[in-house]
Amino acid sequence: MLLEGDFGELPSEAIGALTDVNTATQRLISLVKDMLDVSRIEQGRLELKISEFDLGKICQEVITSLVPIAQEKGIKLAYQKSTEMDRPLVSADMDKVRQVLTNLVGNALKFTEKGEVTITHRFDNNLIITDVIDAGVGIASQDQEFLFQKFQQSNKTLSGHYQGGTGLGLYISRQLGREMGGEVWLERSEMGQGSTFSFSLPREQALLGEERKYLSEHLVEA
Repeated sequence: MLLEGDFGELPSEAIGALTDVNTATQRLISLVKDMLDVSRIEQGRLELKISEFDLGKICQEVITSLVPIAQEKGIKLAYQKSTEMDRPLVSADMDKVRQVLTNLVGNALKFTEKGEVTITHRFDNNLIITDVIDAGVGIASQDQEFLFQKFQQSNKTLSGHYQGGTGLGLYISRQLGREMGGEVWLERSEMGQGSTFSFSLPREQALLGEERKYLSEHLVEA
């Protein structure tokens, strides 16, 4: 409220100090949320609200929320719709999917200095796979096996500086993916050539039922 001028105009020195305080507070809130998520997951207290929805809409929402970060860095953030299906319909927890996707896209933006970050889909039997493709620094092969462990992160940028973070985002994302019947993994990464992180989710059950009915009817006819 102070930064937004609700109590009058502030001197530039005060604005700078309040901005630092606000940033530190947001980081602390993020850390607390991550620790609570880890606790719920490991104690088996994670509650899921499974529904069937269009994953494409969630992708668009995440892009909209992260566009300011992309624009600040001069990075193009895009969603590439699949040509295999009109709508990528999945059966999962909408809020948890949004959390996983925000984490993956946020990481991609954090470690990309120029170029593009793209979200796209592909299909594998009863799963819809979402790829988050970046043109970032890449991850060294010796660091890749530790990516999904707690408090682990490979976060050295091309400039040699380290990015902040709790080291819990990828761990939580993988656990959430598995709880929803999918998976989260590193598809590919090369130093200086970018990375692709992927996650899978079960396809909409009603859709799968129609496909099974179609196959059953045609097998009978054959």
